[in-house]
Amino acid sequence: MQYQNKKFSDVSDDNFNKLNSLTLYKDTVAFEFKNGWTDLVYNLGKDIEDLCKLTNCELPLIQQIKEKFGTLRFYYNTLNSQYPQIVEKSIRALVFQAEIKSSNTCEICGKYGEIRVENRVYTTLCDEHKGNSMSKPLEPNELKALKGQEVWLIPLYNAKQRKIPLIEQITSDIIVKCGSKMFHLTNSGGYSFEEGYCNSNNYGYLPFRSKQDALDYLEIEEFLSKIKYENLSFLGIDEVRKIKEIIENKSQQNMQ
Repeated sequence: MQYQNKKFSDVSDDNFNKLNSLTLYKDTVAFEFKNGWTDLVYNLGKDIEDLCKLTNCELPLIQQIKEKFGTLRFYYNTLNSQYPQIVEKSIRALVFQAEIKSSNTCEICGKYGEIRVENRVYTTLCDEHKGNSMSKPLEPNELKALKGQEVWLIPLYNAKQRKIPLIEQITSDIIVKCGSKMFHLTNSGGYSFEEGYCNSNNYGYLPFRSKQDALDYLEIEEFLSKIKYENLSFLGIDEVRKIKEIIENKSQQNMQ
């Protein structure tokens, strides 16, 4: 069984052995994430083991541990035993905290990172390992973790000011609170996570962790819009071939 778990794991041998040393994980599950999350997943497993030992409960059954859309997914069940409600809630809280923490932990090295997207592939990476990827707008669970912290905003709909370049309208604000569908800012009210609907005045923003992330996102979106709607007949054959080469190389990378 250990051979199969190791075969389908993405961590190094040393990190596999470290994780597999915990009774909770031992010979039961593959580690489908990169080395940067080893300590995060190890500490989660150790906390669950300590909790179960303290409360004299059996360990839960681990079904899968993997990365999905740039964050940790930790699947387990407690059907193997009757758990007190407080223990079930405590395990759930530990897992939730680890999944939230993964959204700002680099998958490669474990340093501070941000969720980024390249060719519709989501990863959490630090500046050193981000490559050509860019950060995506923050999701609800990420905003919850940023309560009291600064975010940067690209205005949407009526929030945009006419005749002023959008790049000059990027602003910052502080997250006051965050619900399941709305986030509230110090100066700008509350806004829906759904891009097509904001508050009653149809005001809205796309939130980002840093100003540079917002600038990168805006630059790429404006470039894609230009390609789609503008006449690019002024391009010479050399420029066209260069663009084709980049697109073909990226397409091949996505197929691998």
